Amino acid sequence: MRTLRKLGLTAGLAVLSISMAGMWGCEYRGAGFARHVLADTGKYTAYSVIYSEPALSKFKSALCAANLGDTFKMAGNYTIFAPTDAAFARLPAGELKSLESNSNHQPLRNLLWYHISLAGITPAAASRNSVQVMGNGQKALVSSNGKQITAIDGAKVVGKPIICSNAVIYPIDAVIVPAPAGKK
Repeated sequence: MRTLRKLGLTAGLAVLSISMAGMWGCEYRGAGFARHVLADTGKYTAYSVIYSEPALSKFKSALCAANLGDTFKMAGNYTIFAPTDAAFARLPAGELKSLESNSNHQPLRNLLWYHISLAGITPAAASRNSVQVMGNGQKALVSSNGKQITAIDGAKVVGKPIICSNAVIYPIDAVIVPAPAGKK
């Protein structure tokens, strides 16, 4: 009887912790999930890929802090320029922590939406028109050689595009910063 109670309590706590993680849009899928997801990303959402890719952990953390994580569970045709952890490491000391801990999430949200297009940006489209409107309404310069997107606002694409069911994710080597309101 005592063992059953302990087992029930343990299971209840496990369910509670899983539901709490999902409530905040942050989840842990277990060791090896990233390798599995990246092997066949086309059937996974951008949410699953971002939340399972170790090189995007700071991007994931920023999305979570800005309450944007669940956005990428939804159907869409997003183009996401995701700064790698190395890109975030180049920010001035404490800048990301300051943005994440600020009770006004708007500056962090604006920064993150500047990395995301709500419309699919193809290499061909970027070749025809290098100025693209980002999720925060500002324009960014997207470079392409016609076959692949190579950069956005000077940040270079540092890996192969990750094709998801609702997005294409381009890992980039820098955090791009939007112009102050009314400047771009």
